[in-house]
Amino acid sequence: MGETGGVALMGDWDEEAVDPQGLRYYQRTAHDLTMAELQAGESPLVVMATGLGKTRLASAVISNWPGRVLFLAHRDELLDQARSEIQRQTGEWVDLEKAEFMSYRARIVVGSVQTLGKVSKDWQGKEELRRLERLVRLGGPPSLVIVDEAHRAVTASYDRLLTALGVPVMGITATTQRLDKKSLGRRFTVNPYKMDVAAGIEAGFLVPFEARAVNLASIDLRDVRRGRGEGGLNLHDLDLAMMRAVEHITKSTLELEPDRQGIAFFPGVRSAQYAADRFNALRPGSALCITGETDPEERKDMVKAYRNGDYQYLCNCEVAIEGFDAPPTSLIIGGRPTTSVTLYTQMVGRGGRTLPGVVDGVDGASEAWLRKELIARSAKPNCVILDFVGNGGKHSLVSPTDVFAGTYSDEEREAAKRIVREAGERDESIDPQEALLKAREELQQLAQSLESEVKSEVIAYDPFRVFGMKPQHVGMDRKRPSEKLLGALQRAGIPGGELKKMDAVAARKLMATVIKRREVGLCTYGQLAKLQEHGISRKNISFERAKKGIDYLKETGWGKRTSRDTLREIVGDLTSR
Repeated sequence: MGETGGVALMGDWDEEAVDPQGLRYYQRTAHDLTMAELQAGESPLVVMATGLGKTRLASAVISNWPGRVLFLAHRDELLDQARSEIQRQTGEWVDLEKAEFMSYRARIVVGSVQTLGKVSKDWQGKEELRRLERLVRLGGPPSLVIVDEAHRAVTASYDRLLTALGVPVMGITATTQRLDKKSLGRRFTVNPYKMDVAAGIEAGFLVPFEARAVNLASIDLRDVRRGRGEGGLNLHDLDLAMMRAVEHITKSTLELEPDRQGIAFFPGVRSAQYAADRFNALRPGSALCITGETDPEERKDMVKAYRNGDYQYLCNCEVAIEGFDAPPTSLIIGGRPTTSVTLYTQMVGRGGRTLPGVVDGVDGASEAWLRKELIARSAKPNCVILDFVGNGGKHSLVSPTDVFAGTYSDEEREAAKRIVREAGERDESIDPQEALLKAREELQQLAQSLESEVKSEVIAYDPFRVFGMKPQHVGMDRKRPSEKLLGALQRAGIPGGELKKMDAVAARKLMATVIKRREVGLCTYGQLAKLQEHGISRKNISFERAKKGIDYLKETGWGKRTSRDTLREIVGDLTSR
């Protein structure tokens, strides 16, 4: 997919203008870019963090789309919320197509993928999508499909339904990462706009987060098998493992954050219910438990009671994740270990919303400072994540830093996780973004401290020694780098012959160094290699100085008339004298 998203686009819209559809400036930018792609026949995917108004954006697109629109979701709560929001925003009647509810001739239909994608067989045994065929027959075919939580759009049920319709598809999601590595590019052709959690916080539309890693000896996942579900772990095993930790999780929560209202995530019905029971034993009447087994009407009443502040804790299993909206939530209780960044992002996202009215009406891009000040003064200045960890065994578990990592390297992510863990050992919380910045600074200092005196002819073809890095020993049994990583290194100027020798670990380390150097304004691999051929030994030369040095080499015949002393002065390499 092509991508033009990010915070950079947030200034494209006139921030002083009053939007006729009540969109925030970044939503208007996303709307205009998305409409342009749809009109060009593309299928765009818009990525916006939870709390930034994906359904409002979709409603604006629907209002301005000339034909019939089908909005797809996969859970009852999501369908009901979407129908209510779209109907309110567009002022049009919205039909519902799910289970016993059937749409007729409305221009806008909110539908369940389970219902519309259900396969039946006719009298000859031929497979049919009868509910979809009925919808088309009564109201005409939709000319646009909008998929909510679009990271699911490459599953078999969505794929079958969208292929049968054969019309442009718009996707909205908070994250594009999938545990099964399936590419969303199979369904979506462009990514016109992206605004992640970190960007939302920086813009003052989401509250900042603080994370605390709480190490509990009672959490032991060594015997938990891998699973096929979204969380990557066997839920039966995980539920049993977390049951043993519930007592410590509930006590630690009340000790560390006794006054915050929060959502507790657990992997199964038993651990979620046990947690609610323990919270109520320790603080009577404080907790509710909702799961997929809870009666739908009772579940609505329980969620309403939590949103109203009647209960402090909402313990849940697989319910309060996608599409769950409870702005008072200022605490996320992590009793649901996972290897999925998508799932973890969805859980953390429940705590990112600002309280109603805090930043409303302060919409300009230049007023981010004011929104952040208003959030800081509000009754919900931030959200705390209690990340309960223990023995992860063979599993590489996701943590709060993964949600904010963006373009940070794997090494920086791991270092940030260590920083959060060490803060937790000191009974301190730390902003995940601050932890990532500290990790990057640590690794930059480490890279700058590495020095290696080598011959210029060796330097010329060893990419690690060019940067002053320790040689990487590649084992025959090590994993090969991905094609994407190899391509990025090749574009950075690393010789193809050297790339063939690298394993994945070495390639990632080299890529992290390339990125770090670029971010702090140091010269490229190609520049440094060329300078080292002419006797320059200093590694941390600025890009601009290196450029001047290369220009000097060109003017003097690449060494034929070059004065090495002059070259050293140009690039500031006093160590070579």
